[in-house]
Amino acid sequence: MKKYLLLALMAMFIGDVRAAVVSSCDGGYSAKTDGRGQMIVEHDGRNIGSAHIDHAIDGGVFSLDDSILILFGLPKKIEARYPQVTHLSVYLVKPKIRLVESEVYGGGVYDAAFSDDQKFIVVDNQFGVDVINLKERKAQSFEATYVPQFKTQQCGKK
Repeated sequence: MKKYLLLALMAMFIGDVRAAVVSSCDGGYSAKTDGRGQMIVEHDGRNIGSAHIDHAIDGGVFSLDDSILILFGLPKKIEARYPQVTHLSVYLVKPKIRLVESEVYGGGVYDAAFSDDQKFIVVDNQFGVDVINLKERKAQSFEATYVPQFKTQQCGKK
């Protein structure tokens, strides 16, 4: 009996073992989930804040100035009617961590990037490319071959 109780307790605390850590380009900032519905952001190993997150972290990206964070992954609670959905969340990191945008995709999200001016997010997903306007909070979908008419941020190119 004690053996089964110990195994059950271990399973509860292990939680989300596939969670990823998303790091900024310089490695100074990182984001991860605590497995209990909280996303934690650290700067140089110190916890600088947390926010609620309703999905796992399968990938993501920090903006080059580390002020905005995009995270995407499978939902914590799988909906039986839509098991393939992926959630995408956008957080402001500075001055205080808070959720500013969230989207649900009917398939996988493969990558996300910020425009150079941080007004847009380009999301590569199973059905094509979405461009999210952060100011107007609108998204526009394009075919998979779409190339945005603006440059996107890349590590090493500040």
